Amino acid sequence: MLILSLVTLSQLTAIFARRANFDLRRMLEGTEPFFDKMLTRLRTGLGEMTASLEVYRMEAGLREEVAKALGPCKIQAS
Repeated sequence: MLILSLVTLSQLTAIFARRANFDLRRMLEGTEPFFDKMLTRLRTGLGEMTASLEVYRMEAGLREEVAKALGPCKIQAS
């Protein structure tokens, strides 16, 4: 979705229809600061990653297991 916010789906479809192994790096040149900032935000919080998730009802036991799996964890800085 991040790439689609910079390049439209119709552009990507046309590009890959002509050349399936097209390298997007040159096309996305200059967007590195944008990607770096987004990746930093994704590393430090689940807000952006989970903003597009749909909410589903589930049993309390299963919800607790999911909460434990998603609970606080230490993310190693790269």
